[in-house]
Amino acid sequence: MFKYINKNSFYFFAASIIEKIVFFTLFVILARSITTTEYGIVRTAFAFCNILIVIFSFGFPVYIQRLAASEANITKVVSDLISILLLVSFPIFLIAIIYFKFTLDVNTDVILVITMNYTYIFINVFSAILYGRENYKIVLRTVALPQLFLAIVLIFIFIFSPNKYLFLSVFLITQIIIGILLFRIISPKNLKLFNFSLGNFELFRIIKLSLPLGISGIFVLIYDRVDIIIIQNILDLNSVAVYAIAYGIYKAPQMISGAILIPEFTILSREYARNGIIKKENILSVVIMLLIISVFFLCLFYFFSTYIIQIIYGEKYLRSIDILKFLSFGIPGVFLNNFTGVLSNSIRLEKISIYTTLAGVIINIVLSVYLIGIMGIWGVVTATIITEYIVFILQVILLYLKAVIRGIIII
Repeated sequence: MFKYINKNSFYFFAASIIEKIVFFTLFVILARSITTTEYGIVRTAFAFCNILIVIFSFGFPVYIQRLAASEANITKVVSDLISILLLVSFPIFLIAIIYFKFTLDVNTDVILVITMNYTYIFINVFSAILYGRENYKIVLRTVALPQLFLAIVLIFIFIFSPNKYLFLSVFLITQIIIGILLFRIISPKNLKLFNFSLGNFELFRIIKLSLPLGISGIFVLIYDRVDIIIIQNILDLNSVAVYAIAYGIYKAPQMISGAILIPEFTILSREYARNGIIKKENILSVVIMLLIISVFFLCLFYFFSTYIIQIIYGEKYLRSIDILKFLSFGIPGVFLNNFTGVLSNSIRLEKISIYTTLAGVIINIVLSVYLIGIMGIWGVVTATIITEYIVFILQVILLYLKAVIRGIIII
C-alpha cells in the first residue's frame, strides 16, 4: 500500500500541510489576541463565506483537474472558467454583505474575510490545473515560500503589535500574490477572457459540465460549515468560538487524506478512462492506509485533547476539550467517505456523491437543529458524527449497486 506515498503525494502533502499550518497559525493568533465573541464573529464569517465560495465555484477545480489529466489543449476552457469567476464576484460580495448586515455587522474584518475567500477560488482552480498535469512540485514551490513567509510575518505581528485587521490584511495580500504566481505558470497562450456567447448559453453549458463533478463537494462543505451558522443563530458567538476550536483540530488530519486522495483521483480517473474498470488492489490499499491514519488521530485527540487545547489556545477555550474528544470518533468516517466520493467521481458516477452528500446536508441540518434544542452544543457534535458515517454507508451501498454489480469495480 505504500506505493501510494509517491512523490506526487509527498508534494501535495507538503503544500497542504504548509497551507494548513498558515491557516492554523492565523486562527491560533486570532483566538489568543481577541475575545471569544470577536473570534466567534471571525469564524462565522469564514464559515458563511466558505459555503458561498464553494457554491459559486461550480465544481470548477474538480472539473478542470480531470480535464487537464486527459486533454492536451484546455486553453478555451481555462479562459471561460476565469471569465465566469470574475463575473460571479458581484453576487458573492452582495450576498455576503447582505447576510452579515442582518446577522453580525459589515465591518473591516468581515470584508477582508470575504475577499480572502474569493481570491481562494482562483488559487484552487489554478492549482487543480497543475495537479491534473501532475505538476505537484510546481504547486508546492509556488505556494510554499509566500506562505512560509506569511507565517513568520503573522508571528512577528502577534509578538510586537497584535491587530486582527493587520493579520487579515497580510493574509489577503499573500493570497493575491500566490494567485498571480500560479496564473503566470498556467496562463496559456491566446488566453481570451469573456470569449463566450451568452446568447448561445455557452456559459451555462460549461457550468452544466462542471457542476455534477463539484456539487458533492459543495454539499460536503455545506454540512462541514453549516454547524457554525446554526450555533451562531441558535446559541451564541462564544459557543461558535468554542466549537470552532475543537472542530478545526478535528478536521486537521484531512490534509493527510488529501495528500493520498488528490493524486489518487488522477490515477483512478486515468485508469478508468483507459480500461473502463478499477481493480480492487487499487482500492483496498488506499482504504487500509486511510483507516490506519484515521485511528491514529482518533486516539491522539481522545487521549491528549487536554494538552492540545491548553497549550495551543489557552485557558479560555477549555470547553473545547471534551468536544474534541467526542468529535474524534468521526475521523474514520470522514476519511472513508472522502475516499468513496473520490472513487465515485473517478468512474464517472458523480451522482452517487451528489445524492449522498445532499442527504448528508439534510440529515446534518435537521439533526443539528433538533438536537441543539435538547442537548445544546452537544447536539451539533452528535449530528456531525452521525452524518459522516451515514454518508459513507450510503456511498458504499450505491457503489456496490452501480459499480461492483456492473463490473466497473472488479472485486
